[in-house]
Amino acid sequence: MCDNARHSGPGFCALLIALVLLWGTAGARAGELVTTLLGPTSPVTTNAEVRIWLNILNASASASTWKFPGELNGRMRLAGRETTVRLQLAHASMPELIAPQGFVRAEYVLRLPAGWEGDAVLEADEFRGSAVVLRIQATPQAVEPVATTPALHGTEAKPKPNWKTQEFDPIEYFKRHLFPHEPFYFVAGADSPNAKFQFSFKYQLVDDQSGLAQHVGFVTNMFFGFTQTSLWDWNQESAPFEDSSYKPELMFQFSRLARAGEDDWLRLDLQTGVMHESNGRDGANSRSLNIAYLRPKLILGHEDDWQFTLAPRAWFYIGDLEDNPDLPDYRGYVDLRATIGTPGGIELAALARVGDEFDRGSIQLDLTFPLRQIRWVGFTWYLQAQYFTGYGESLLHYDERSDAFRVGFSLYR
Repeated sequence: MCDNARHSGPGFCALLIALVLLWGTAGARAGELVTTLLGPTSPVTTNAEVRIWLNILNASASASTWKFPGELNGRMRLAGRETTVRLQLAHASMPELIAPQGFVRAEYVLRLPAGWEGDAVLEADEFRGSAVVLRIQATPQAVEPVATTPALHGTEAKPKPNWKTQEFDPIEYFKRHLFPHEPFYFVAGADSPNAKFQFSFKYQLVDDQSGLAQHVGFVTNMFFGFTQTSLWDWNQESAPFEDSSYKPELMFQFSRLARAGEDDWLRLDLQTGVMHESNGRDGANSRSLNIAYLRPKLILGHEDDWQFTLAPRAWFYIGDLEDNPDLPDYRGYVDLRATIGTPGGIELAALARVGDEFDRGSIQLDLTFPLRQIRWVGFTWYLQAQYFTGYGESLLHYDERSDAFRVGFSLYR
């Protein structure tokens, strides 16, 4: 089984063995969630950063939801000495659905205490019963090169800096700060324009582990976002793109500004920022606008069960609209996104926008179903059906009414 493993990350085979051996001894939460810690098998150096994996196994017969905490308090013991340590979550975590007999894992970063050498035992306070043994050795001393030529003009030869002293993985760093933003989908229908697709992402601009984040914590909530929505007309010769909207934005996002209940069955999030939107054209087909907006989000329900969300957004326009001065008559100044469904199941989402007059608005309905619910398929995407009616499906034709039904798939909803 281990020979055919395709899972990434250290110690996958060790994980499987540990989950079996520690089934009855590891800490259990949320019914039958079994937790284990895994550390590096090779020696580590004192005062270095060490990667520790927290693994959550769902031993029950039903799906369960888990969210990794941003920080773990722990203890290290070595030869009668004991000290407290903290483990920081390496990557921002969203609640994850764990299938029956499935597991999820997350990486934590531990800074080893200075001066510790030998076999140390690490245990997280919240997950007693699962410990990691770390073989800690002294940091090897750098050997100074012997000069073969005398120094010139009384100066001393200086060793070149070693830029590899601190390990840095640019791919891992990028992945740790990149997140989905708006829904990410591709849908198509029979009528022109046939296809519609949207991709969207956001990038965290300040690292959680930076000195700035330690002193001004809210800066880690600052993101750069980008969303593109395109309409593609397959019915026309050469299958041109009907129109595209490009939406870069700078925003702040705050989670759990208010909440109720031990398991947050009610909570309030907030997003605010500035956004530019344009279709990248010139002349008579040019469309562009700039807005500053505020979007609170009210979430009702448990994270692992049915949830209902309401996310109204209000904005005002920045600068002039000389290319399309009547655009606010159709776009208005508010919209509302509402969803109902389960994190791991079917979900219905509605996005409604109202212009200056009620009959100039629009509504878009999206019904999605995760194919991972069909275990033997193993797909990571959703089936999606979308219906749009009203004004402004494209920025180019913001003052034209249209109706469209399309089906396809989405990667994020």
